[in-house]
Amino acid sequence: ISANWFVCQWTFNLSLQRTSLATNTILSSSSTVWSYLFSFAFRRGHCSLLGLVCVICAMSGVVFAVLGQETQLDPNAPVDTVSGEALAVVSAIAYGHFSNALAVHVKPSQVDFLWGCVGLLCLAFGSCLMTLGQITGLEPFEMPSIEALLIMLLNAFLGTSISDYIWARAVLLTTPLVATVALNLTIPVSFVTDVVILRQHAFTWMAPLGAVMVCAGVVAGAVEEAGAADPDNGM
Repeated sequence: ISANWFVCQWTFNLSLQRTSLATNTILSSSSTVWSYLFSFAFRRGHCSLLGLVCVICAMSGVVFAVLGQETQLDPNAPVDTVSGEALAVVSAIAYGHFSNALAVHVKPSQVDFLWGCVGLLCLAFGSCLMTLGQITGLEPFEMPSIEALLIMLLNAFLGTSISDYIWARAVLLTTPLVATVALNLTIPVSFVTDVVILRQHAFTWMAPLGAVMVCAGVVAGAVEEAGAADPDNGM
């Protein structure tokens, strides 16, 4: 499970360098669909009309996001690439698997131990990757500035460790699908940040439509999960 988490974070952070913020968020939000599909592999899910709507809407949104054209307003902003979009989708698939594995194999009392294992694994893998990058020359080690180091530390604590720890708790308190659905609130925030605040990109109608489709899939998944959790519901 710890290795699964490392793959999620590694592929996601790599994809950020190769996609726009809005496109990356839409593709990553397809983790809702993968969480739903993996629930069948873990024998925790059931077929329903709303589940089918969830999958169709979310995957259609991903297609629109990938096919939509963007205009780069900031010359230093990352642009969408096939490799970046592929990495974002791989990260979403890994998150879908991770959320179900967490719910099945980890008890609430074991989350602290799990996150300790995650830290040790990241330290070991990260050291190996940094050494490999230095030896091969793909990414030579450079000491960052104090400002850059503080920003990286802040992102590591707030944007990665603490946020994912809270999300893992949410998975165990609710369900993998509900917890993953909640993450999709980042879709409108990412569009506003990318277009209005950072002013890095301008998008055609296909990207916003993709965001709407993913949100529709999210709503369908949430309704499906709520109906399945209701003991008085006949589903």
